[in-house]
Amino acid sequence: MTSPHSNVAILRLQLESQLVGEEDMIPVCSYPPLDAVYSTFGVLLGGLGGQVLKVYCEISPRHASTVILRHGAKKDFNLSWDKYVKGHIYSNYNYWAGLDTIHALTKAGYNTLTFEVVYNYPTFTSQSILYKDFHVGDSSTDYTLTVGQPNQGKGGVFFDDYGAVLGDCLSPANGARFSTKDADHDLEPENCAALAGSGWWFKDCNFVCNPFGRLPGSGSETLSLPGLNFTHSDYVDRFASVQMYFYDSV
Repeated sequence: MTSPHSNVAILRLQLESQLVGEEDMIPVCSYPPLDAVYSTFGVLLGGLGGQVLKVYCEISPRHASTVILRHGAKKDFNLSWDKYVKGHIYSNYNYWAGLDTIHALTKAGYNTLTFEVVYNYPTFTSQSILYKDFHVGDSSTDYTLTVGQPNQGKGGVFFDDYGAVLGDCLSPANGARFSTKDADHDLEPENCAALAGSGWWFKDCNFVCNPFGRLPGSGSETLSLPGLNFTHSDYVDRFASVQMYFYDSV
C-alpha cells in the first residue's frame, strides 16, 4: 500500500443510497473505480438495523483499500465503548471505522487484512504483515477477534542500525473480546484498556500490542508494537502511522 502522504485520494464515504439486507452485503471500496482513476466505486453495506456504515477508501490506478484503522499516535484514543463500537474520526490520519462496521465487513467476506506501520524518514517506507483469516464477532460476543497465523511480513527493517522488524500484533489476541476504559472484557483482574489508555483486543496487561497508544511526548506514552522500540527517540521521530486495511487490487 502506498503511503498516506502519496498522491492517493483519501475519501470518506458518506453513503446515502438505499440500504440492502445484511445477507446482500457487498464491499464498499473496490477496484476498478467507477468514473476515473481517483473516484470511488461502492454501495452501502446493509444490515445492523439499517445503520449507515462509513469507511475510508484509498483509490489508486491499480488498487483500492478499505481502511479500518489509521493512527498517527498523537491523538487520544482513550475512548468510550460506544465510540469504539460506532467509530471515531479525528482526520484522515487518525481514524477508526468502528466495531459494528468491521464486523459487517468481515461477515461480508472481507477477511484478508494488512497490518502496516509507515515511516517517514529518510523516505516514506513501510512494514506490513498479512492475515488471511480475520474475523470480528458481533455485539453479542463483545466483538471477539478470530484471526489465523500471519503470512510472512514484507518491507525493510525499520533502521539498518537496529534491525527492527514489525512482529505479529494480532494472532496473540485471537479469541479476545474487545475492551475499553468503561467495558472490561480482558482476563485480568485490572482493566487493561484503562491502564493502556486505549481500546483493543486485550487478553492481559502485557501491552505487547497497543496500536491505539500514543508516542512519547504526546501524553499517555503507551504506543506498543511487537518488534519496535518506541522508547528510542529515533523511532518516535520517524514513525508516521499504524494502519489496518483490506486490499483489493487488479
